[in-house]
Amino acid sequence: MKPVKFGPVTRSPDNPKFYRMPDSNAHFFTRLGAGKNGGTRRYGRKSLIAYLMLSIEEWHKHHPGHPLPIGDLAESDGSHLKDHKTHDHGLAVDVYNLHLKGGFQKGPAYRRKGPQDPAYARALMTELAMQMVGRKNVFRMQWIYHNDPQLRDTVNKAFPAWPRITEKSNHLDHLHVSLHPKIALTEDQLDAILGPDKLKKQVEAAIEELIRSAQMLRFGAQGALVIALQFAMNVIAETQKSRHSQLVLDGKFGPKTHVRVQEFQSLNHLGADGIVGPKTKGAIARRA
Repeated sequence: MKPVKFGPVTRSPDNPKFYRMPDSNAHFFTRLGAGKNGGTRRYGRKSLIAYLMLSIEEWHKHHPGHPLPIGDLAESDGSHLKDHKTHDHGLAVDVYNLHLKGGFQKGPAYRRKGPQDPAYARALMTELAMQMVGRKNVFRMQWIYHNDPQLRDTVNKAFPAWPRITEKSNHLDHLHVSLHPKIALTEDQLDAILGPDKLKKQVEAAIEELIRSAQMLRFGAQGALVIALQFAMNVIAETQKSRHSQLVLDGKFGPKTHVRVQEFQSLNHLGADGIVGPKTKGAIARRA
């Protein structure tokens, strides 16, 4: 099982209290482009980002084939969301239902009547809710919603302390968690979860993985080495001011990864052929 690799956690350019939820190989965003000006609502307070990163890491240990489908967090500037007003303060997240078959696809909604869609992974969703709600002694919570009564009953019996999971309209297809502004962790503890030391180790591991391999990466390649490459490109983009958006860590060397590699090669005076060979790997090691 490959460990979780997160991209860099960066402060929002539009709100100093908000941070950008990084990409990883263990989660994906289900509402790309649903935000303002075609953006993705992936920003939140430091506590929310730390809570999500810990939850994703823990889930990945047990279910690496079921990456978490993350819905809305907040806009980068914290502006009001007419359809998700509970998210305005950067303390709320939606996690969509898991699909029984796993992979980068969200599961179907819970059905109030009739047989459930066979792809609705109720047992996995219940386990996920248990894990996420089980952190409420550290990450104080205000509201937790899901409309599957069986899931709610199981989790509430295990964690009877307030707040309990309750029903709310339009929560058939996702689990909603809202954190309290005051949590049990200090700023230093949050920084340890998000911070530069952790990122530095992840960067070093990704670079080592790339350099150690003699394989040349090019368009169409797939696998763990491509994830390491995408992770390194995202980190380097923070300092080299890339014109392109962050890469999704999906392990697929597609058009976006190809363009980013070409951009990197041009900025570092290499032949911009989009092929990651020894010279490009060496430049990555120096820049990351």
